[in-house]
Amino acid sequence: MSSTPLPPVLPLRSGRDRPNTPRLLRELRTLEVMTEIYCRDQHGRETPCERCRELLNYAAKRLAVCPFGEDKPVCAKCQIHCYGPASREEVRIIMRYAGPRMMLRHPWLALGHLLDKRYPAPAKPRARQRA
Repeated sequence: MSSTPLPPVLPLRSGRDRPNTPRLLRELRTLEVMTEIYCRDQHGRETPCERCRELLNYAAKRLAVCPFGEDKPVCAKCQIHCYGPASREEVRIIMRYAGPRMMLRHPWLALGHLLDKRYPAPAKPRARQRA
């Protein structure tokens, strides 16, 4: 049984493929580190495997077009679910595994994420325009 090779993961470009504000770049960096921790421990890879890299590219694209922009809440508090159900569950699994390990391996990113959780989620952008 021959398997077809996976297409290469394309590099991220600025603009619609990668966020460009400091807050969103930090959130992407946090997700990258969490994915590296998860993939290293669960998949035995020093660098993220193909599936984990695809998930990171998907997350970067979703962050880049987030309607909240710099005011984006953490995903758990967000009213808009921009990830598909399968991707959302994969990210949830990664965060549940890597979250507790972040304090030891990347304390500043973990602290930033914990502080971001304290802020309330803003209203949906369309609802804000009507008010």
